[in-house]
Amino acid sequence: MEPYLPLEGPAGTFEIYTVRKTNEINFKSNYYSVPQGTYRPQGTEVYAKATNGRLEIFTLGKTLICTHPIAEGAGKTVINTDHKRDKSQKISDMMESLSGYFTQKEAAIKYFGEIRSRYARYIRDQLHVIRRSAVEAPGPVLDETLDFCIRNSCFAAPEFEQIMYVIWDGHGNGEAGGPKTDIKPMDGQTLNRANQTPEKSNMADYENIIDEN
Repeated sequence: MEPYLPLEGPAGTFEIYTVRKTNEINFKSNYYSVPQGTYRPQGTEVYAKATNGRLEIFTLGKTLICTHPIAEGAGKTVINTDHKRDKSQKISDMMESLSGYFTQKEAAIKYFGEIRSRYARYIRDQLHVIRRSAVEAPGPVLDETLDFCIRNSCFAAPEFEQIMYVIWDGHGNGEAGGPKTDIKPMDGQTLNRANQTPEKSNMADYENIIDEN
């Protein structure tokens, strides 16, 4: 591959980003969705640039794909729900498919059901967040995360994702793909959307809980 040189645009700098399997790009430590099907197994790249507080995403041919408001902080997911939702797929089918990433499929489906009972309006987004974790993490890490979340009543997808990263880091492989942030469990009342990020505190909060169980 030839060396990449940024292309200067009239309102910002075009830079190339790789589209992830979850149809997202990572821009300055936050995730932004692109339409379903943008990702291709052989690898997909797009241009993106920041303009007046918005992230603009283009094909390599400079055709605008979508725009998003730029999120503050890090570790957030900015989703255009029309990008992520396959409206023809039933929630039960999504849960069944996602459960295939776990050894205990029935326990996983029951766990998803608990999340659905709490966040019915946003269940597709909740399942998407868990799927992102499932795509990235090793199977044993997912199984341990599921077990921890069930035992500790952590029925929110962002909590699942954050706990997964703590457990993955705890395995000592040094390859965890998620944000290396200090975190603690969220109060369920503070979660209004699936793509909110938990308040951050000391990572020992989770590690102590794990050690005690």
